[in-house]
Amino acid sequence: MCSMQDHGLTAVLQKCVRLPEEEISPEDGDAFVKAVKCCLQHGDSQCVCRAVQDECNEGLLQCAGWNLLAPLVELMTEGISIDSGIEAILNRIIQVCSPKELVFGFFEALACSKMNCICSVIVQLLPYMMKVLHKLDVSKGYSVGLLLSSIMTQLDSVPVPYMPSQRREDPHGLHACLSTLIPALGPLVHEATVNVATAPASVHQRDGSFQASVKHATGNLRRELLKFCERCLGFLLLTSLEPLQEGESEKFPLLEPARVLLLYLDEMGESPQELIQIPHIKKETPQHGGENIGLQKVYGGEVLQESVEVGSVLGNEEIVGPQEEGTFHFGDKTLSSWSTSSLACLTYLMVVHDLVMDKFPAVYSHLYVLRTNAPFIAEMLQRSEEAIVMKGLCLLEVCLHRLELESLTMESFDIAQLMGLSQDLIKLMISCPLEAPRKKGLEVFQLFIDRLNEEGKHILFRYVLHKFTHGGVAGFIIQNINKQADVTLRGPEREGWFCGQRLLLLLKPVLWLAEGAETDLLEHSDRIMAALNHLRFLLIRDNLSENKSGIWKEIHKIENNFLRPIRMALKLSRAHYEAQLNSATRPDRVRCSAIGSRPLKIPVEQEVQVLQSALNLFDLLESMLARVEEIIEGD
Repeated sequence: MCSMQDHGLTAVLQKCVRLPEEEISPEDGDAFVKAVKCCLQHGDSQCVCRAVQDECNEGLLQCAGWNLLAPLVELMTEGISIDSGIEAILNRIIQVCSPKELVFGFFEALACSKMNCICSVIVQLLPYMMKVLHKLDVSKGYSVGLLLSSIMTQLDSVPVPYMPSQRREDPHGLHACLSTLIPALGPLVHEATVNVATAPASVHQRDGSFQASVKHATGNLRRELLKFCERCLGFLLLTSLEPLQEGESEKFPLLEPARVLLLYLDEMGESPQELIQIPHIKKETPQHGGENIGLQKVYGGEVLQESVEVGSVLGNEEIVGPQEEGTFHFGDKTLSSWSTSSLACLTYLMVVHDLVMDKFPAVYSHLYVLRTNAPFIAEMLQRSEEAIVMKGLCLLEVCLHRLELESLTMESFDIAQLMGLSQDLIKLMISCPLEAPRKKGLEVFQLFIDRLNEEGKHILFRYVLHKFTHGGVAGFIIQNINKQADVTLRGPEREGWFCGQRLLLLLKPVLWLAEGAETDLLEHSDRIMAALNHLRFLLIRDNLSENKSGIWKEIHKIENNFLRPIRMALKLSRAHYEAQLNSATRPDRVRCSAIGSRPLKIPVEQEVQVLQSALNLFDLLESMLARVEEIIEGD
């Protein structure tokens, strides 16, 4: 015998026994819900089960049964799984109550769920939600959209497992939830694609209004399911589809659900191949927007502001402008509901993981695939989440690997897209606070350079050297110039993009110091060291009698504008840092930084180590400078 009297359940049941739904007052319905909630909180689920299964209480259940979903879900959020009693209650509610009211009941119940267990709740409720949706008539598009939107809104708040240990443990059950949710929608997808001719024959209307209404309702359902697919693809970008560890043979956590999602698109008439094969993308950009301000960690939210200089050696300041969100057009369709993030995830899944690529036309060249994927790659590289950035790098890497060396020409690829990709990669290498994307970005950037022909390399190097003053970037570009000049000087030709006047034009921003003797040698050490190495290589490799590079004609300008200012800057910097080092251990002074007046809060030993490292760097620069001067004096 249960103690229902303690919670007021017996009283409300006796008052409303055998009453039809329309005769039950809202107050009695609220009292019933409150009493049931108290019973559930005190563990009396079997008492509630017997009450709802009693046919004498069917009217009361029809009136207020859908409001019982929230208390039941509240139990699940407290870690209580569905037992036989709760399962019987849910089945009875679904059997008796209005499907449309139950949809709102599930909506409210999900909205009140706690983040730490929402994935488990969704998995447990999913069979019951599907039963309710299947009970609805053909006009179920709105209800389907409401529930799926509520589910995705709740999943947006769940931390995404990205680290290997997180993916392996899946602490919040996100991967398990998506792996259950996406395949469960198969019957609804099939229903959305059923021909109007297969509509139920039980409804007889002599005119065509029924077929028109079925077609309209099916279209609404299809649109809601496509919205879910689009939103889910954007969500998948944030989850890791990479192997748990390098070389590990285990399947990717969400690869199979992603494949099912792409098959849904194809079944509903939105072929994934058509969505990403946009020969000429026209982007209608809004009036507002701007470039991404930086990159941040997935966990922690730390934003690192970028510091990228403006200006273009190509004389066209608009060659690479801000890239903004907009609407994509292809053919006669407008993908107004498809974000670039979702399309980026779609092309990533197809190209990198070969999902549904069996339907991709084999006649398309690898260059065409890269060209059509360039906007999506740019979208991923400009995002702040590490998982998305890494996917953009992987997509670009796969596209580039399929191209032959020096196959990218200015005629075959839009120069703005080429410079835009290079700019995104360099910003990543400069500003990303995480090591993995920076290292991967450097590898992909070198791969990108290797695929350009000589003209493309020359244009890219000029653009980068004038656009970015970061010492590491300049040093990297100068090393690549050195490689190209070596190849050219080995050949018999005296004409090319990396010899003569064209090479001198490229070296103009390399072999000079903008601030003369006052240049900060520490900040620009990578660029200066690479420039001295390159100059030494040219002077040794190209002797004065041949002068294929043309460097000997400009040697006096180089001495005046580059070598002598370096010598003077070394003397000034060495004197300054030696004075700092001599006074580093004085107890009666306020220790300041070597390049400013800001007080330092570092140990004396560490300050001495920093100053000594700077002096060692000056010794290295002076040694390289002396070698270059010896070669010039010798000739």
